[in-house]
Amino acid sequence: MTTYIVYHIVSTVKIKQFDNLAAAKRSTTCMNRNARNTAPKNTFNYGVSKEDYAPYAYTDAEDYSKNVVYNKKVINLMTRKEIEIPSNTPACCDPSTETYWSM
Repeated sequence: MTTYIVYHIVSTVKIKQFDNLAAAKRSTTCMNRNARNTAPKNTFNYGVSKEDYAPYAYTDAEDYSKNVVYNKKVINLMTRKEIEIPSNTPACCDPSTETYWSM
């Protein structure tokens, strides 16, 4: 059984997970439409038309883990050493953020 994931394109954070492709497509369409309607007006001043603005996408789980999520290098705030973490790591689990060290 294939699982489909809706994710934020820039941050690669997983938003929702579906067992059905049609449900993933429908959810992505609704989320992108809502993002277009609620985006600040200056979002569309940088060469992106309102119709092309789509911050969310969907894919299957295998493609998500192989091609969407990547490792990024960050600097640990305490040790000043460079480490690699997945691109979809939230701030509370990222040692390069103040949030991680203040919890």
